[in-house]
Amino acid sequence: MDSILFVRTYSNKRPAYSERLTGAMSAAHEREWRIQTVDKPNHGKISALLGLWRPCGAIVESATDTKRFPAHLFGGIPVVYLEAPHVDLERIKGRIGCVEHDPEATAMTAAKELLFGDCASYAFVPNFFNVPWSRMREAAFRNTLNLHDKTLSSFKFSRKTEDMARWHKDLCEFLKRLPKPCGIFAANDYVGESVLVACAEIGLSVPDDVSVVGVDNYDMVCENTAPTLSSVALDLVGAGRMSVELLEKLVRSQKNAFEVRTFGVLGLVRRASSIRLRRNDPGVSKALESIRKKACEGLDAKQALSCMKCSRRLAEKRFRLATGHSPLEEIQSRRIDRACELLASTDSSVEAVANMCGYGSAVFLQKLFRRRLGLTPSEWRTRNHTTIQPRIHL
Repeated sequence: MDSILFVRTYSNKRPAYSERLTGAMSAAHEREWRIQTVDKPNHGKISALLGLWRPCGAIVESATDTKRFPAHLFGGIPVVYLEAPHVDLERIKGRIGCVEHDPEATAMTAAKELLFGDCASYAFVPNFFNVPWSRMREAAFRNTLNLHDKTLSSFKFSRKTEDMARWHKDLCEFLKRLPKPCGIFAANDYVGESVLVACAEIGLSVPDDVSVVGVDNYDMVCENTAPTLSSVALDLVGAGRMSVELLEKLVRSQKNAFEVRTFGVLGLVRRASSIRLRRNDPGVSKALESIRKKACEGLDAKQALSCMKCSRRLAEKRFRLATGHSPLEEIQSRRIDRACELLASTDSSVEAVANMCGYGSAVFLQKLFRRRLGLTPSEWRTRNHTTIQPRIHL
């Protein structure tokens, strides 16, 4: 059985890393390849591992700085860099591949959400180190806004030293100057969290004054911010599979080659940081959060509205005034969105998908699909299973 070396250059505790590895292991298993993982190795350790396992190829994950793990370090075997800027690799001789995210799809998904709010201004907050992937997302976001005749303000920070306190202070001043309401695209979820902290510190209301969307859908961050953070979910499992598929092609090739492939997004996970209501109502915001988290667990309208501490009739009236639709419609939208995700990204049966989305039977799910999408679940899966399009959760 052939083996491949999977080098993780950063902490392996974040879910993004495990998702990419999950995809890679699935694709490797189909090819009867064994994956040997190593976390943050030095050059000597890589050399020793190459001698021990004699792998047919290597995948270097999250190699933002490819100079840390140059291709020649791997003794001439094919190397695929996962989420590395391909511009750093084009001139390298050898069998080299690069799998990177699609900044246009990522920015478009965030822009759609923020443009729905019809904000007075739009802004981008980059990663602290302003690495290439951050700049790519900024450029793509700017281009998407330009299509709608909107301009973009970008937070700039002269990073002479790694002074996070100064960065935070400058960010607060930047946020104060923006015309309100403002839609902010944060380079990733950690940056989005920093934006929410800054807004709270200077007294800006989220999402009324500022709407925020991050990237990565890192639950440990997104579900524990105040308010919870909307985020673009990248197809990280698909990225892992793609890296193995590309490595297989390079292994079979006997000539020097260079190839770049891109992975897309699964959609937007919509949370409280970007849901701007027609009428500010904290009770409705709480009900929406309850629906978002529990719609697929059998939650009904009565349970969703119980947090509003008023009569059912008044609660439903307040909900409709704030959102433009009923609690039941919101619950059904959440369930349909989840069903679409499962149909597109798994091979589960329609009946299993119906159960996972809180429906008693596949028949009811089929009726809702026909009514809302004009297709049966099976027909929708056929059209969307191989290429998952960016989707906004409404």
